[in-house]
Amino acid sequence: SKPISMDQLTDALRRWLGAADVIASGVEPQRDQGMHGAIDDIRERYSALRSIMGAPEVDALVSLYETESAAALDGIADAVERRDAPQLEAAAHSLKSASLNLGASRVVSSCEVLVLRARANALDRIVASELVPPLREQVREACEMLRALRATAPFDVPRGFFERSIDIYIP
Repeated sequence: SKPISMDQLTDALRRWLGAADVIASGVEPQRDQGMHGAIDDIRERYSALRSIMGAPEVDALVSLYETESAAALDGIADAVERRDAPQLEAAAHSLKSASLNLGASRVVSSCEVLVLRARANALDRIVASELVPPLREQVREACEMLRALRATAPFDVPRGFFERSIDIYIP
């Protein structure tokens, strides 16, 4: 009798029907929140990681993401072409995890759909033509945003800098 959200409905369908039937129903695991929400997610996660890890470590993480996401996309495309559900699930899950760490929510949503399709062994031309090309674009956009954040991030003072005792001689 009360209103129910799409996420609640999807979760209930997953529990009651299983992943394959949720896919067949046309209900996707997460609705795309649009580009502005995706940019905010990446910006917030990048800022949080910089404050926790420091700039050099986050820069290394971003560089690794760029390299690894390209390899994962190639693995996804190869798995779809060969109709290899286990490889698709592994590659999509890997990309999803890495993207989640950096706040790339649009990539995460697309990977969730691919993982569910792989688990249901529902690999058809729709996956190849309608899911993989947008995923490539989403990864490209996420990498572009991360590069822009890295380039415009404020200077980081090294950890421990203010804890050191500095003697200044003023004549």
